[in-house]
Amino acid sequence: MAKHKLFLRWLVYFVLVVFAVLAGCFFDIIPFILKHDRSYLTYAIAVFYVLTELYLGMQSFRISKELHLVHQGVDILSAQNLSSIKDDGDAIVIKYGDVEEHLEHSFLVNHIHNLLRRRAMNRVDQQALLNLAADQAFSRSERGLFMADIITLLGLLGTMVGLIIAFFPFFEGDFDITRGQLILTHLFNGISVAFFTTATAIACSILIRVNSKHLEAGLQEMIDGITVISETSIIPVIERMRGDAGQPSPVGAAE
Repeated sequence: MAKHKLFLRWLVYFVLVVFAVLAGCFFDIIPFILKHDRSYLTYAIAVFYVLTELYLGMQSFRISKELHLVHQGVDILSAQNLSSIKDDGDAIVIKYGDVEEHLEHSFLVNHIHNLLRRRAMNRVDQQALLNLAADQAFSRSERGLFMADIITLLGLLGTMVGLIIAFFPFFEGDFDITRGQLILTHLFNGISVAFFTTATAIACSILIRVNSKHLEAGLQEMIDGITVISETSIIPVIERMRGDAGQPSPVGAAE
């Protein structure tokens, strides 16, 4: 498995978006939109979009690295002759047969640290820990969805501003046919603002939501991997180690 598969997917996606923007500039579509947006909200939407995409790219890089470490840890912890799991301060030492492995810092290692601490309290259930890990992980993609909502609201604001510009001459007094040119100018400018800001916001919001959902899928894969390996390997080994040490079983455990 590629170490940064999640990030590489984001990179391909972002390159395609850049190519589409360059094509829009080449065919004078984007310059035309920017020129006729008197509210300049399109610039704000574009800035928010670029910053959000860069944030999602950074998170994709970090999560792809975490996902790779989790897959490595799962491979090690899946060994049939796994005998012990020890907390060695900043690292987790896994022993199977005569071999010892040190797991690098990751979401999985943090989860094992917490399970070993709960072992000292005669509690090895992990549901609360998994919920906390999931909340911490998914907050990264939720920030992207939040920014998508902000961009959509900016598009709605652009629609309202455009309508105000379009009908502004009618607010100044009675309709006068001699002011027809001024009215048409305001109407054209207002409709341009409403259409272009709304279209830009919707397009940017869709692109961000696609990337956020893509990041969310990687996070879900990571949490699922941690859950499965904990239930099938880590917790049984911890329970066996506790029994070998002569510690009492937790309250409610099967005899």
